[in-house]
Amino acid sequence: RIQEEEWNKYIVPSKNESEKCKVSRTFSFLMNRMTSTRNKCKTKNKDTKDKEKLNRHNFTNGTFSGVIPCMACEKALLGKESLQCSHCNVIVHKSCKECAPVCTKTQRLYAKGCKDVKMSNVSNRASTVLEQQFLEEVLSSVHPSSSVPIGLSAGRREASQQSRFLSKSVPSASLESSMPFSEQDSETSTWRSKSRSEEMLQALGTFSSVDPFVMEDDVDLSQWTDLHTDAQDFEAESWSVVVDPMFCSKQEKDVIKRQDVIFELMQTEVHHIHTLFIMSEIFRKGMKEELQLDHSTVDRIFPCLDELLEMHRQFFWRMKERRQESCEAGSERNFVISRIGDILVQQFSEENATKMKKIYGEFCSHQKEAVNLFKELQQNKKFQNFIKLRNSNLLARRRGIPECILLVTQRITKYPVLVERILQYSKEGTEEHKDLCKALHLIKDIIAAVDLKVNEYEKKQKLSEILSRTENKTYTKLKNGHVFRKQDLMRKDRMILHEGLVYWKTATGRFKDTLALLLTDVLLFLQEKDQKYIFAAVDQKPSVISLQRLIVREVANEERGMFLISASSAGPEMYEVHTSSKEERNNWMRHIQDAVESCPEEEEEGKMSESDEDRRIAEAKASRIQKYQESLSNQDQQICSYLEEKLHIYSELGDMSGFEDVHVEPHLLIKPDSGETPQASSLLAAALREVESLHVAVTTSQVSETDQSPEESIEELSVKHRFSANEILESVPRELIPDCFFGKLSQSMAESIENNVIKVVFGQMLRYMSFPGSTRTEIVQAIQNLTRLLYSIQAALAIQDSHRELHRLLLQENEKTSRGHGSRLNLLLEQEKYRNLEKQRMELANIHKLKQQFQQEQQRWLRECDQRRREQEAREGRRGQRERECGCQEELLERSRRGLALQLQEYQQNLERLQEGQKMVERERDSVKMQKQLLWHWKHGEQSSLLSSTGSYEV
Repeated sequence: RIQEEEWNKYIVPSKNESEKCKVSRTFSFLMNRMTSTRNKCKTKNKDTKDKEKLNRHNFTNGTFSGVIPCMACEKALLGKESLQCSHCNVIVHKSCKECAPVCTKTQRLYAKGCKDVKMSNVSNRASTVLEQQFLEEVLSSVHPSSSVPIGLSAGRREASQQSRFLSKSVPSASLESSMPFSEQDSETSTWRSKSRSEEMLQALGTFSSVDPFVMEDDVDLSQWTDLHTDAQDFEAESWSVVVDPMFCSKQEKDVIKRQDVIFELMQTEVHHIHTLFIMSEIFRKGMKEELQLDHSTVDRIFPCLDELLEMHRQFFWRMKERRQESCEAGSERNFVISRIGDILVQQFSEENATKMKKIYGEFCSHQKEAVNLFKELQQNKKFQNFIKLRNSNLLARRRGIPECILLVTQRITKYPVLVERILQYSKEGTEEHKDLCKALHLIKDIIAAVDLKVNEYEKKQKLSEILSRTENKTYTKLKNGHVFRKQDLMRKDRMILHEGLVYWKTATGRFKDTLALLLTDVLLFLQEKDQKYIFAAVDQKPSVISLQRLIVREVANEERGMFLISASSAGPEMYEVHTSSKEERNNWMRHIQDAVESCPEEEEEGKMSESDEDRRIAEAKASRIQKYQESLSNQDQQICSYLEEKLHIYSELGDMSGFEDVHVEPHLLIKPDSGETPQASSLLAAALREVESLHVAVTTSQVSETDQSPEESIEELSVKHRFSANEILESVPRELIPDCFFGKLSQSMAESIENNVIKVVFGQMLRYMSFPGSTRTEIVQAIQNLTRLLYSIQAALAIQDSHRELHRLLLQENEKTSRGHGSRLNLLLEQEKYRNLEKQRMELANIHKLKQQFQQEQQRWLRECDQRRREQEAREGRRGQRERECGCQEELLERSRRGLALQLQEYQQNLERLQEGQKMVERERDSVKMQKQLLWHWKHGEQSSLLSSTGSYEV
């Protein structure tokens, strides 16, 4: 669709088009048009000013060269179509100024009290240079992979690099803190009083460390500082660029390549932590704090993000510590990491491996769900603006949420490549090489486990999707009469193994399109009807097949068909199913055979196909038993509460009677809601001890009132009035005594014991008022304790009765169930016998096939051995012949060498003779030359003498 900001660009005609459409109008018409246009312009300007007040931008015409993207629509813009804010330097189209983000610089200064920055005057030349540097920095930050804008000179490119370095090295806080501030009358006068150079300098100083489009509070500056410091340490392309060239030249070639790969491992780990930091601090934090999204929704988009960040930080810190330990003495720049395998083994083994499998398994499994949820949330306009604003954050590196999620899921697959490259340049046989091999194996195991978890989750999601599209009332009737419904597919132990479209061949030879689902214990066929799935109904055959007695065979003369033979006890059934290709048929047969072999042995066909009616009956019985149990438990709690109220009333009566010193606990000695059956034997023994102590107290008080001696009185009273535990137990029937001490008393037994004890005790206590005060207090205390014990026994026996009845009912149900399952024992034995026979037959067939293959391999091996023997003999013959030829050639070469040696000797002698002859010729030539010179001198002398003689003669 066309964006709103782009729409004006498409509907506003250009200047040439406006001139083409000129027509002549009357004066009145032109006046009306001018008046209406002026009113419209006033309204439009008013709306525009209101929007500008909201955005707080001060737009001016853009004055820059090159192609720069718009900050609102991210499309390229030119200088004529652009507007630039003089406050925050945001550059947008003229039609996009209403959609521009809020001017953050105005917000910061407005919040600080509209303070103005006073700086020294800067020349126009410096202002122009700084402005160009800022534009280059914006372009490089928006498009990190792109170069400097088109049209910039080499000098400006260099200036841009220097400004970029300055922006990274100088934090914004230090620059802002060093600038003096002064109060102004209004915000408008403040912005108008600023010079262009001041704005460029401030933007230059704060560009790298603080994002101009997002508030600084959105990111934890301490965490970002640590991450930024680590990233700066790994900005270089490779290890060989980081260390000194002299130090690098001293290392071997394999060492340099190994260090480059280790440096790349640490560098990519920093980038991965940066990606996780972007997801956590920029996107997730904003969703929770600004958008106020539910935490569960945010966690669905970023699952296990904190665990991932912490795990990779620990991994990187260990590698960073190893780097610091490996530094050369006296230099922090030069280092050679000799051991990295132990850190990799620690990271990908034991507890860390389990954690990584769990975290990455969950994250990768929910990748599609997170991306789909993000796309669903993007339909909200507020969410769209939030994402656009966050994407403009320079720390985010223009990475969106889907891109970040994809990078995280791909990270674990990068480790094997890097470890293999490190292993390639490591010496074999060393401890480091062994650790790297072990780490590589562990990494591959983790990746396999993560893939398995992702596959299982996808299969669960696929089964859930199919179940959601399945009709609720659909069912199929099995051969044994049981009904299989949709609810039977929702068992937790059932998981989809394979699914696909197959063609079920009917008795008339037609094919019906069905969706086959291979589960852990059944194979079922579904048909689509009105965009819903129902159980397939073909030739009145069940569309659900148990895997326990399933046989798969190929169809003769049909490469795309297979037979499914179900040997059910209720009657065998055969299905003919076809696929779209032979490979798909073989794939289906392999999956079905694997599922049959891995099918649970204890799974019974009757249990699998249990009717819905029986299950409902069992559930109803269980619910009734649960209700009865809850009702009995409530009644027991009421009994205990009533008994405790009686104890409380007794204590109040004792206080009213003047026995304030008597201490009474108005609580029973058992807890009705403890979940355990209370034992009454200990309570009964304590009650008997209280009765004996009460008897001793009464006897002692009677002895003190008589005139006889204490010993005689005690003997007389002990014979006359003694009643002990044996006399109390005589009041109870003999057949009930053994059970009393094992906590198995009934309610009637408890009442008989309680009545007899109370009658005996209170019969002896009718005259307690004649006792002394201290003795009466002891007697009342003993009575209260005895009452509490007896009430506790009564409550315990009531709870025991409830538990005994429930246990008896459960035993009866278990006996009925065992009798119902007893009839299936023979069926299970037959199934086991059939399964064993089938396995034996398959094993024999496999053994026969293996034997044939062995014989064929043996014959082929013998043939190859004969062929190799013949080839070896032929090679030996050729080698002997070649040796003989080589011997003859060696003899010929020896003879030729000797002849050449003789020739060389002759040549040397001839050369010597020639040299001697040459010397003789040279001597003779020298003598002839001398003779010629003498002859010439002689002739010259003769001529001179003749001339002189002739002259004298003439004279």
